[in-house]
Amino acid sequence: MASIATNTKQVALQIGLTEDDPRFGQLGNVLTRDLDKIADGQRRLCERAA
Repeated sequence: MASIATNTKQVALQIGLTEDDPRFGQLGNVLTRDLDKIADGQRRLCERAA
């Protein structure tokens, strides 16, 4: 799995942000939060299936 930093850079490039843009850090926070939510959901599904 790619790192959060790599994913953030890829998404930033796709939407036209540079690393010196103040919104770049916010984007990393959003991606981290969303990935955490996805991981929590997957964990709950596995627990229910067991």
